[in-house]
Amino acid sequence: GTEYMFMNVREKPFDDLRVRQAVCWSLDREAFNRMYSGVGTSAGEFLPPLLPGARPLGRYLKRDVPRAKALLAEAGYPNGFRTRLYGWTTEPGPRLLEVAQQQLADAGIKVDLDIGEAAGYTSMAEDTSNHIAFGLFGWFADYVDASNFIGVLFDGRRITPTQNLNLSLFDDRQVNAWIDEAARSP
Repeated sequence: GTEYMFMNVREKPFDDLRVRQAVCWSLDREAFNRMYSGVGTSAGEFLPPLLPGARPLGRYLKRDVPRAKALLAEAGYPNGFRTRLYGWTTEPGPRLLEVAQQQLADAGIKVDLDIGEAAGYTSMAEDTSNHIAFGLFGWFADYVDASNFIGVLFDGRRITPTQNLNLSLFDDRQVNAWIDEAARSP
């Protein structure tokens, strides 16, 4: 399984790659792992590290607040911005969100937390009409295969109005083609 923060690429300011990168550089993943008593692993990619086909890419593994601030300035947010971060009440979710709130503030991203009961939050986040821009989510595969992560969570052709699992609303023709190619590969 994997837990992650999604950023909806169709909602401002997360429609700008530099803003999404700034968020990533603002966060200390090792601090999050400590909330799971050290049993978590920072993947640096979307696939869990022990999943067949996963390769450690080493992305955003070390926090770099000056780099995050520079990216925000390039994106037109030299003083940062305010946003809402959604998540669930099940521990360590609230603690994780509070740490993220503090870390993002260091880069100038002011975060209001909106925390709800897990089942209600999930239904709300999966409904695209709610325009959730930024939130915490988790995915635990039905079977151990990369397709149960990549296809389910990133194939833009699977975006649906409700019960949508591609919460970032990411839809890229080339990525969709790569997903098809991978599905045909042994």
